[in-house]
Amino acid sequence: MTTALDICTRALRRGRVIDALADPSAADAAIARDTLNEMLQTWQAMGCNMLLQADFALSDTFALFVPPLDADSGTIQALSYRGVWDANANSPALAGSTGTEGYAYKVTTAGSTTLDDVTSWAVNDYAVFNGRVWLKSVNSQRLEGAVVALLAKRLSDEFGYEITQQLDVDASQGWYRVSSYYIKPPEASFDQAIRQLPSRTLSVAFEEL
Repeated sequence: MTTALDICTRALRRGRVIDALADPSAADAAIARDTLNEMLQTWQAMGCNMLLQADFALSDTFALFVPPLDADSGTIQALSYRGVWDANANSPALAGSTGTEGYAYKVTTAGSTTLDDVTSWAVNDYAVFNGRVWLKSVNSQRLEGAVVALLAKRLSDEFGYEITQQLDVDASQGWYRVSSYYIKPPEASFDQAIRQLPSRTLSVAFEEL
């Protein structure tokens, strides 16, 4: 599993803050972690439908909530985190075509419990009920490269390093990729997507993951 430290290390290397094969110092890793959290909270404040921990610690598994492709805006607006779910033992017990719109469960044990059209669940997937059937969230590993590029651009700027043309292109394409996965793409520019928040005291969608 990818950790927040892995994301931060890759971004520091891409931003040429540290050498390509080097590991970050504790201080640099801490700065990168804080920047990562601020960046993700910025996206959420802009309208990205993410479920975020209050903050990622460096040792945390890096996984973001990405709405199921078939979820509509009504389901997104009704999202309500209900806790974790064991997809092997089906605990708590979930049943096909039964539930409350917007209810979401985070998978902590992979399994093959069948819920409507979904028969395979991996750790860090989310089961989301849309009022008719259960849907599976999109695997956020698809977005890791985009997050790294966007974070690398932020870190290059913060550490005073020149941003390469390729990194600028990759970060811009990364933001397009991130926004395209959400039901309501943020009405915001690429520059807003990577800016630093004036305050880190933003509310999150759910109280606890």
